[in-house]
Amino acid sequence: MKCFLNRNPFAYVLLLGLLSLSSYAVAQQLSETSDRWTFANFGSFSEGKMSWTRDTATLQTRNTRHCYFESDKFSYCWQPQEFPYDECSRSSVEVTITTLNMGTAGIMMRADTSAGAANVHLEVNTSGEVLLFSRAEKDQSTSYKRLGKQSLPVTLRLTRNGNAFTGAFKSADGKRQWLDSGTVFSRIGAHQLIGFYGCSGSESERPSDAAVGPLMSARFTDWQSDYTENFISPEQHFKYPDAISKEILASENFDDGSLSNPPERPFNPLWKGIEYAYLPYDTAGGRYWAKSGSGFYTIGDDQWGDYELSLAFAAQEKHQNFGNLEFRLRYCTSVLYPQMDQYFSVVIKEGNRFSFEKHRAGNIQLVKSLQVDELNDGRFHHLKVQLLDQSYQVFIDGRLLAAGKDTLQPITMGKVAFQFQNAAVKLDDVIVRSIPDPVNGVMDNLLQNYFSRPIPEYLKKYGISHLPSLR
Repeated sequence: MKCFLNRNPFAYVLLLGLLSLSSYAVAQQLSETSDRWTFANFGSFSEGKMSWTRDTATLQTRNTRHCYFESDKFSYCWQPQEFPYDECSRSSVEVTITTLNMGTAGIMMRADTSAGAANVHLEVNTSGEVLLFSRAEKDQSTSYKRLGKQSLPVTLRLTRNGNAFTGAFKSADGKRQWLDSGTVFSRIGAHQLIGFYGCSGSESERPSDAAVGPLMSARFTDWQSDYTENFISPEQHFKYPDAISKEILASENFDDGSLSNPPERPFNPLWKGIEYAYLPYDTAGGRYWAKSGSGFYTIGDDQWGDYELSLAFAAQEKHQNFGNLEFRLRYCTSVLYPQMDQYFSVVIKEGNRFSFEKHRAGNIQLVKSLQVDELNDGRFHHLKVQLLDQSYQVFIDGRLLAAGKDTLQPITMGKVAFQFQNAAVKLDDVIVRSIPDPVNGVMDNLLQNYFSRPIPEYLKKYGISHLPSLR
C-alpha cells in the first residue's frame, strides 16, 4: 500500500487513514483533486466533457459508441498507475454509477491512449446489463462476457492481478453482495491507465460519424482504488546444479525465487504468461509458488511427445477452497484458429473432485471423474501424469485414478499448461521428464501410425528416419 500511495497522490488522499470512506468524503476528493485526472475524447467526432461538484463527477459525451471495436470511440477520465510486478501486483478500482440516461458507462484499465490499445472495461447500460469487455493484445478485436443485470444505482469493481481481470457488481443500496462472475485476460503491461468512461451509443443510432448525436450523461461517486504487492526478490548468487539428467525436460522447485531467469534451461524453465510470482519461503528454507486468483501459463513446446508431469500441490490454508486447478498436457494451440486447441487435462476442484478430460477442436470428452479423499487439508499432495504414445496414466499420492489408450484421433504432442480459477493453492517441485520410447522414439508421435511397428524403409528418403530430441 505504501508503494502505491507514493506513486498515486490521489490514493494518498482517498485512503487517508481509512480503507473505505463515506460518500461525502470521496465526493469531496473527486472535486478537490480534479486537476489530477486527465480527460480526453477518443475517436473522430467524439465530443465529451467532465464536470466536478461536491458529491459527484459527471461525464457527458456524444458521437461515441460502445467500446467493442478495434478503433475505440469513447470519453475517458483517467490516472496513470504503475503495475511493476505482474502476478505480485494487485489493483482494484470501484465506483458507483448513480444515473445514466443512455449508452453505457463504467471502469476501464488501459495500456495507453492509442486507439487499439489493450484494455479491459466493465460497464453497465441503461437496461442494467453488466458486461466485461477485453482486448487481449494491441489492435486485436474485443470480446465480452455478460455478467448479469442490476438496476441503477450500481457499484462496479474491476480487479487486476497479473494479466487476469475480474469484474464484479452489486446494488449500491447495500442490499446485495458482490457478484463475482467474470475473469478475462489482457496484456496491458507494467504501466496502466485506470479511470471511468462513457459511450453515447452504437453506430446504428446515428446516420454517420459526423452527425451530432444525442448527449449522454452519467454520474459517478464513491470512487475507490487500491494497490498492493507481495513481491519477494529472487535469491542472490543462486547456484544451479552443474549437471542435470538428460531425461529432464523442465524442472522448477522455485528455490531461486524467480520464474524468469534467462536463458531457459531444463532445470530453470521460462514460464510463458507470467514474469513475477509470489514465491514465499517454506519451513525448510526453500520456496514455493503461492498462487491466488486466476491465471493461465505454459512451459515447454509443441514438440514434447512422450513425457511425465509431476508436481506437488496444497491448499494455502487447511480446508480452504483452493478453487479450480487445471493441468494441461500435450497442449497444442493454433494461432489462427484458437478453437482448434487440443490437449489432455487433469482438473481438481472443490477439494475432492478429480476429472481427466480430452479436449480437441472444441469437443470435450470426459475420460474419468470421481471423488477422492479430501485434498484441501493443507498438506502437499503429489500428482503424476504419464503419457507414452497413445497410453496415459494419472496418479495422485501414488493412487492410480485413470488409465487407458487414446486411439480415436489421438493427441500425441504438445507443451504443458497451468490454468487457475479463483485459486488459493501452493505449487512446488514441478518436473517434466521424458519417457524413452523403444519403438521409433518420438517420431511415431508425429506419424501416429507407427506406435508399435517400425517406420517403413521407403519413408527414410523423406528424412523422417531421424528421431528428434524432445528438447
